Amino acid sequence: MPGRETALAGGENDQVDGTARVQGFQEKDVAAASATGDGAGTDGGVWQAVGLTADDATWRVTVAGPGPDAPGRVGVVLAGRSSGARLALPVEAGDDTLVAEVRRQDLAVFGPEVVDLWVHDDAGEGVRRRVSCAELGTGPLDGAGTDGATWYATKHGNLSVRLAPPVGSSRLRPTLTGARFVDGVWRLLVDGAGVRRGARLVARGRERTKIAVSVPLRSGSPGWEAEVTTEQLRAFGGEVVDLFVADEGETGDAVRVAADDVPVAVTSADSRTPYATRKNMASLRRKTAAEVIRDAGAFDDAHYRAQGPDLAPDEDPVDHYVRVGAAQGLDPSTMFDTTYYWRANPDVRAVNPFAHYCEFGWKELRNPSPQFDTWWYWSKHLTLPDESVAPLTHYEQVGRSANLSTRPERFPSRRFGTGQVLPTDRAVRRVCLFAAYDVDGIVDDYVVDYVRELSRFADVYYLADSAMAASELAKLEGVTKGAWAQRHGEYDFGSYRRLAERVGWDVLETYDELLLVNDSCYLLRPLDEVFARMDARPADWWGLQASTRKHASWDPHRAPISRAALDVLVDRVEPKQIDHVHVSSFFMAFRAPVVRDPEFRRYLGTVVGQPVRSNLFLRYEIGLSRWLVTHGHRFDTFVGDVYPYDPAGNGWYFRLLDQGFPLLKRQLLATNPFRVKDLGTWKQRILAKVPDAQVDLFERNLRRVVDPAALRATVDDVSAVTDRTEPETPADLLTDDEFRVADRRTVRRPELWVFPVDPTTQELTGNVRAVFEQVRQEPTIRKVVLRRDTPIDLDGANVEVVALASPAGQERLLQAGTVLVDVDLRSEVLYPVSGEFHNIVRLGSSGRDKRLEVADGENPADDARYRALLSSSKVETLALTAASYPMTFHQVWNTGSPRTDFILGDEPSLPADLAAELADLRATLAGRRLLLLVTDDDLERDHGLSSEERARLGEWFVQHGCVLGIRSRRLPGSLPASSPEGIPFLDLSGVTHPEVLYREATALLTDVSGSFVDFLVTGRPVLTFVPDVAPVSRRRVADLEDVFPGAVTRTFDELWAALDGLLTAQPDATYTFKRRLFHDHLDGASAARAVEKIRDLTEVYGVGKPFGERMA
Repeated sequence: MPGRETALAGGENDQVDGTARVQGFQEKDVAAASATGDGAGTDGGVWQAVGLTADDATWRVTVAGPGPDAPGRVGVVLAGRSSGARLALPVEAGDDTLVAEVRRQDLAVFGPEVVDLWVHDDAGEGVRRRVSCAELGTGPLDGAGTDGATWYATKHGNLSVRLAPPVGSSRLRPTLTGARFVDGVWRLLVDGAGVRRGARLVARGRERTKIAVSVPLRSGSPGWEAEVTTEQLRAFGGEVVDLFVADEGETGDAVRVAADDVPVAVTSADSRTPYATRKNMASLRRKTAAEVIRDAGAFDDAHYRAQGPDLAPDEDPVDHYVRVGAAQGLDPSTMFDTTYYWRANPDVRAVNPFAHYCEFGWKELRNPSPQFDTWWYWSKHLTLPDESVAPLTHYEQVGRSANLSTRPERFPSRRFGTGQVLPTDRAVRRVCLFAAYDVDGIVDDYVVDYVRELSRFADVYYLADSAMAASELAKLEGVTKGAWAQRHGEYDFGSYRRLAERVGWDVLETYDELLLVNDSCYLLRPLDEVFARMDARPADWWGLQASTRKHASWDPHRAPISRAALDVLVDRVEPKQIDHVHVSSFFMAFRAPVVRDPEFRRYLGTVVGQPVRSNLFLRYEIGLSRWLVTHGHRFDTFVGDVYPYDPAGNGWYFRLLDQGFPLLKRQLLATNPFRVKDLGTWKQRILAKVPDAQVDLFERNLRRVVDPAALRATVDDVSAVTDRTEPETPADLLTDDEFRVADRRTVRRPELWVFPVDPTTQELTGNVRAVFEQVRQEPTIRKVVLRRDTPIDLDGANVEVVALASPAGQERLLQAGTVLVDVDLRSEVLYPVSGEFHNIVRLGSSGRDKRLEVADGENPADDARYRALLSSSKVETLALTAASYPMTFHQVWNTGSPRTDFILGDEPSLPADLAAELADLRATLAGRRLLLLVTDDDLERDHGLSSEERARLGEWFVQHGCVLGIRSRRLPGSLPASSPEGIPFLDLSGVTHPEVLYREATALLTDVSGSFVDFLVTGRPVLTFVPDVAPVSRRRVADLEDVFPGAVTRTFDELWAALDGLLTAQPDATYTFKRRLFHDHLDGASAARAVEKIRDLTEVYGVGKPFGERMA
């Protein structure tokens, strides 16, 4: 269209009649136009229309400017008030005027509306002004009205033209004449002038998105037809979408589409509907909630009325539900629970719940109630690819009367068999269906290596969802049984389906195991360990790892869920499909019970292309796992625990490598979907765990197939990578204030763990020592022991001993990623180390040997410094959580007390210094039994025992060949020479490691000390003598009679009676029960569990408390 210049943006404002909304065409530096679109500019003078003439084809408007040189720097345009279109007019400039030509044929872009005449400076870049026509008169201008176009002077004296379609003539602008919705596609019919061959229909968001979707207009009968999919419209969200027609290749040249009586034939509910605006322009709007519900056909009027709402006989139940019923918790169907849906889907609480389910929820496989499983009904009674009818609609219309099942049977784990056992008398026969895709149609080198490794264990069949040359497929000769390339666009599951059809199910079922593998991962290490481990396990199917989104949102560490809880997970019916546990589909194996199951074949055979990739994930990846589980097929995984979200693509990945995980998922490096920190060092991190990994090969593929802009935010992001060179050690000790400043500025070393010595013994002891011994020979952990005045000689891999009270000691503390303390941070490290910047883990109890009492003067800020505490049992976890605010339950790790490994472990595994102390103790005992007395008392009191009672005790010790070993809080050698009088005793307060005493003691005698807790792991008898301790104390976590597994004595007679048979007593049911209150772990592996939790914390979630972790 010659000279036409229209605006695509702006749409229209249905509330302000006649206001032109033209992109870049609002008045500048002038008074605002009136509600009629009128108003003359005053800046720089007035432009006057001084002449208006017409012939058969053209109007000529003569315009005089405010100055003699004005005509040389302006243009003239017509702007439609309703349509937003504008038309640049050809002009001839004179000495002090210019003449603009208006061709009748070009006015078709405006249609029936008022069009205003404007001038603009500098070819559209400067001030725009309305053209006055005061010199031409007022009202309709003589001789200028013809063919439905009337030039007139507005009430403000400006020049405009009113256009109307001539009687009996064709439409002047493109007009929407019909709309049909079929299979997710809107077919829009357009007729009228302004539509030329090659034109396109443009849909544009009116207000917020400003997104434009352009589709071709094809010649139809009658007029023109365009197809717009619901997926294309999804990008607009909830805003109104306006329709334009644009010439091919002219992105800024578009005309608004008008609307007559638009006939709309909708065969399936869609989120939008065409409508005519108040100015008769065509747009698409979101349906109202009531319209969505009615179109779905799942509303049960009778059930709704039966709930007794305040509903007039003639009132529409759907309108009532939308207006007040949902807010009152009324249910629109027996299978839709309004309250349940809102609670299960907090992200949609702002909208009507039933309307959301009918429009979106069923496609996202959300459940409308606990009684109706959308995925189950859809996959069992319908066909997953078919979206022509919603499952709940089908149930209301067909399924209810047919008594179709609405959910799988409860507790599928109870129907699991024993699992298929692979043959051991011959080699296992496997077949592998390998799905690939390459954007450039290349069989990459990493794929050849991966397929070659698989071919060592299976017959491999390869299919690429790409167009590939025969020379590329030739790279796989000798390592595959067949290789093909076919572009189908159905992702990996589409390739699996096609490969199964090519090979044939009759052939596949002759193998012991069927593998489904894709090329989305790089192979890091050989697969021997994977197959050796899984061949030995009975299972109907297995994968490398399982995951679920169902991790408590209040768990700041998102800990993996134990394999022991797997049955509980698979038995749950979650409100949303995405929350179900599933096995990742990049490597899955199926054995005979699954391969021969016709239901499995049918499920895999329903795979078709999905417009949204998330649909494929929900319906086929999670859906396949659920399908197999609900049909009673037992499964297993190479990695034992169930991990949060996608562990191969989040921070847990590098911990999976420690368990032998063989793959690297490309998505982790390409998009980093879970924002894993420090991916710029991915090659170094992988090589530290898998030294032979071909990381350079992987990087070449990564840089070929991934957008460089995406990599700049992932593997090329070095913002978190720090200079690893050691800074100079300061010459002098820092003050506390200087230390705090340095703590904020120092770069942390995640691999550096600090182990402070016991401030009393000045030795590395107890829980801290047990954790140190667990990692002593681990080269990837840099271990720094902070000593006091006493020299310490500890060797191992990457071990350093540094004086705490030294600049070097302060420096190591500042750099430490992990700081391990036994009881109290400040007393053990001396300096104000901040939990904001380090992972500070407390390994011991909150009060030294005072587990039964609350410590004096507790301050929540003290516990806030720790990122985690250790406990020994579920009960202690709850007690510590309650006593350690603001720590949360998930920050108290039930690993067991690491020091108990020295009590329970084999003697040869003891460190040399503990073994030496044990040998010295045995030499001192000289074959006598040891009754160990551990007390918090200073032994200056006689506890009310008379000389006769002490003598009787002495005789008892001699008679039983026993000696009383005393360990108190007093310093070694401070016991009185006569204490305890008449009783053979040893002063054991000088023994550095009390675990040695617990290993050797026959029984334990104590007062209110909590030392008996650690001794209980031995299963040997315990006895307490508390002559002056109140039975009940408000300071105690628990009273002795309730938790102490032995006799609680308060008089000598009670003590004497309890000694009878003490040395030979065996644990009874009471002892065992009360021991379980304190200890869940008696396997001597508590330190190993603690180390794994610390490494999880550091490697997965980083160093220092994140903002979202609760602090005092």
